[in-house]
Amino acid sequence: MIEAIKSASKIPIEFKNKSEDSNLANGAKGYYSPTTDQIVVNKDLEDIHTAKALIHEYAQSILHKQTYKDRSQREIEAESLAFVICDHFGLDTSEYSFGYIAS
Repeated sequence: MIEAIKSASKIPIEFKNKSEDSNLANGAKGYYSPTTDQIVVNKDLEDIHTAKALIHEYAQSILHKQTYKDRSQREIEAESLAFVICDHFGLDTSEYSFGYIAS
């Protein structure tokens, strides 16, 4: 699934570890940068979390490239979409996604 997401992405995706990127060092599994129009994902994640993070950040790149919604709203939308897509493909991310959306 990770390779399929990478090949479908129209924007660059980088994999880094926590020591290479301060955003990841602060606990993020990944992020989308609208400034550089790229996705960065922690390369030390398990495959299911990497796939979910890629989907979440790709959703951010599509939904929130130019938006004035607050961070909470953007995160709820991206995580909800990531959960639905993962569920469709048989990846159960409910344990993480439900808590993330609730917070």
